[in-house]
Amino acid sequence: MTAKLLLFAGICLIGSSSAILMDLYFRLRRIGINTSNWILIDKVPREYLRCRKQHGWPAWPAYLMWPLLIAGAVLLILGAIRL
Repeated sequence: MTAKLLLFAGICLIGSSSAILMDLYFRLRRIGINTSNWILIDKVPREYLRCRKQHGWPAWPAYLMWPLLIAGAVLLILGAIRL
């Protein structure tokens, strides 16, 4: 893979992880839970998993967010190294 493709894939995966995080955040805000602090990436998935059964939400977005973020960071670093 070329370095530019690795960089692009890493950015896309990190962006997907961020989109999932914001979806979880907005779902929590709709039910009145405001988790706006500096540790947003850690607190939102835990709070979402705590409230999900009461509202019928699936668990997979909270679990998918982390592998996407890690894989995106790895690809981004590999792409930056290969430049």
